[in-house]
Amino acid sequence: MTNEQRLVIERECERLILHSAKLSDHAKIEELAGLFTHDAELVRPSGVGASIVGRAAIMASLRAAPKATKAHVITNVVVEVASPISAHVASVAIRFSGPVADDGSGGTVAGTKIAVGYFEDDLVLTSEGWAFQCRRGSMAMEFSVGSGS
Repeated sequence: MTNEQRLVIERECERLILHSAKLSDHAKIEELAGLFTHDAELVRPSGVGASIVGRAAIMASLRAAPKATKAHVITNVVVEVASPISAHVASVAIRFSGPVADDGSGGTVAGTKIAVGYFEDDLVLTSEGWAFQCRRGSMAMEFSVGSGS
């Protein structure tokens, strides 16, 4: 593999990580679940190590999550290319969250939580592009802020 090929793979994998955060923030559950292989495994950061296996189960878990207004900041993204069709990505996620606006306006809400966690991702190249084969999240710390009112 050439250096140029490695750089392209690194960028595509990094884009997948960032795109997944955007879809999560905008509650695009079907699209988010579509970023996982059919037999993927997910350990959600808030799931205390519980493994969710298969795209359908992952989608059901994402749909069942409490509704919230949220924004993820993804940082410290390190991509290790294993081959032209597989890579490992480590990243840090900072999640700002609060309640959904009561009036349905989608307007600004008071944030109530800040969480910091880690993701360890095994990615594979499929016929549809790069996808999560295994995504393991863990929590490092969580802060409660303000009164949320």
